Amino acid sequence: MIGTHPDEEPLYECPYEVGDEVFVTGRLTVTNTVGGTTDIEHSGVDVRITWTRWDYETGWRFGGEPLKPEDVESIRRQATCEYDAEHYRREYPNNPALAESAAYAASIFNPKRTHFSEHDIAPPNAPRPR
Repeated sequence: MIGTHPDEEPLYECPYEVGDEVFVTGRLTVTNTVGGTTDIEHSGVDVRITWTRWDYETGWRFGGEPLKPEDVESIRRQATCEYDAEHYRREYPNNPALAESAAYAASIFNPKRTHFSEHDIAPPNAPRPR
């Protein structure tokens, strides 16, 4: 895995488990419609953790699914790129792999697949924005 050294054991137990619901107030990212990474602008998103992974450089990393439909829609809007496969076919006719990559990324785009670290999760009793 990227960011995971194969011989590195976690230095401490994972603070959360798959299925836990957390409030993410820090960096929240998603793979966008052309396959890149989009940082989501937000004031806090309730997320259910779907996977955990130790990263020897940054600590615990998580994947999660936003719980509120309005958050999913906001992520969808922010991560839908202005360029699509047709743009790449038109602008880069000698590089069809760009268009193929963009078409594939659009076909698997899912605004419910978010990524964040343990440092992006608010403490359980932290105040929430209104």
